[in-house]
Amino acid sequence: MKHTTVFFRFLMAVAGLALCAGSAAQQHRSQAAEDAARDAQYERGRGGWRADDDDLDDKLALKIAALEALMNAPSDRAMPLVKKVLEGDQDERLQARAIFVLSQIDHPDAADMLLKIARDGAPTLREDAIRSIGIGGNDAALSGLMQVYRDGDLETRKAVLRAYLIADEDQRVFELARSATDDEEFEVAVRVLASMGATDRLRELKERAGDSEGLVRAYAIAGDVESLTEIARSDVRPDIRQRAIRAIGVTGSDEGGAILAQLYRESDDEMVRDAVLEGLMVAGDDKRLLELFRASTNDREKRRMLRMLVHMDSDAALEIIDSTLQGQD
Repeated sequence: MKHTTVFFRFLMAVAGLALCAGSAAQQHRSQAAEDAARDAQYERGRGGWRADDDDLDDKLALKIAALEALMNAPSDRAMPLVKKVLEGDQDERLQARAIFVLSQIDHPDAADMLLKIARDGAPTLREDAIRSIGIGGNDAALSGLMQVYRDGDLETRKAVLRAYLIADEDQRVFELARSATDDEEFEVAVRVLASMGATDRLRELKERAGDSEGLVRAYAIAGDVESLTEIARSDVRPDIRQRAIRAIGVTGSDEGGAILAQLYRESDDEMVRDAVLEGLMVAGDDKRLLELFRASTNDREKRRMLRMLVHMDSDAALEIIDSTLQGQD
């Protein structure tokens, strides 16, 4: 299914960040772990209960099986029964499953009822309704989530963005990112765009690159070396430039390694050069690090590069150590 593919792409993107080594990758790794854990829980969700789940008692499992059967029943007959479960005094796990079933029923009232729960339902069911709208893909309901987002608290907004991730609605996520009124809201939205691989949308937000660490991380997740290089060569805040340089290494691309080496040669700024070395270490690019080591005439820089090569377990490290001891480098 489309939402499964999108979700898998997201997990692969953030899992890639979790493989980064060294202090330069620590923030990316931490954020990736948080995102992966949260979204794995989100994907299962309380709406994920199924009749064959082992941890359900027999009576509840039978009720859930009955609900699931309604997905194959005529919509006019299924709708009143699902509505009765949602409006009655039922186990929340049953109601959560009813919300999912509702999203699969082709009935004109289904989308309106899901939106009503997303806006006004019990707090424990709102996120299930929002997620199910994403799974169902009904355009009217997806459009209605824009207002749910604007009226909701931060957690509701995150839930809406995740629903749009499932539905692959990059245009709507872009609109929410562009109209974001605070940094946290903006950064959550751009992280979702990155997870969707919406590189063109992210590039349209470059005017905020000068003060947004989140946008730099989003470019890294999306593998957008071009945008990161533009930031690295721009006159934005020095710390943002350095983050962009390190993030080029996070992409792990050969193109990124070549650009990092060029940035090193172009700059006399010690902080820029340090960021480049960290980026190369994160990328595991010992070949280019070795090239810079051999070209350097600065003993301090050479010492640092040598330590990095040893830390990377590079095959060249022992050769360098031997030649250095022999006074050849």
